[in-house]
Amino acid sequence: MLRWTGGTSLLLMAALALASEDAEQVRTLTEQGRILPLEQLITEARKRKPGILIEAELDWEPEQGITIYELLMLGADGELWELEFDALTGELLELELEHEHD
Repeated sequence: MLRWTGGTSLLLMAALALASEDAEQVRTLTEQGRILPLEQLITEARKRKPGILIEAELDWEPEQGITIYELLMLGADGELWELEFDALTGELLELELEHEHD
């Protein structure tokens, strides 16, 4: 059973504020042309692995000097797949079957 407490509410509000800041940063980067729209990469991911989007992350990879979209898809085959795209070019960098212990 989930109980709401004042601490939980503050934690939830902080998480929502951070999510809002992240969404604003993504919107700004997209408008500046520094990354492709997430919807475009989701469409590309579904062409390669038809299924349901489970999770999307945008990560900066300083050693490679690129920003990467990591998309976790539940494929039509019932398997979890991770697809990594260069956020600027849309190039597929990695397609990997996720294992339970990854």
